[in-house]
Amino acid sequence: MSKYDDEYSNYYIICPYCKKEVISDTEGLDFEEDDEERSCSCGKRYYLRSEIEISHTTKPCCELNDEKHVFVENERGFKTCSVCGLVEA
Repeated sequence: MSKYDDEYSNYYIICPYCKKEVISDTEGLDFEEDDEERSCSCGKRYYLRSEIEISHTTKPCCELNDEKHVFVENERGFKTCSVCGLVEA
């Protein structure tokens, strides 16, 4: 283990030396593989790498499987398929 470790955050840029958190402004950031040199108010410099994380979301659908929706009315009066969760329009 080294004296200073890498810092990871989804919301802040964290100085690896003094741990100061700066809100990440993603506008204008170039998402490249190269590290970007940054400096902190503590006087230390460090490398910043902004990485893009991709999440995959799947959702079921009765119609895609040639099945009929089974709509059930909930307490608010909306009809929702009890099999795949589709809300009837």
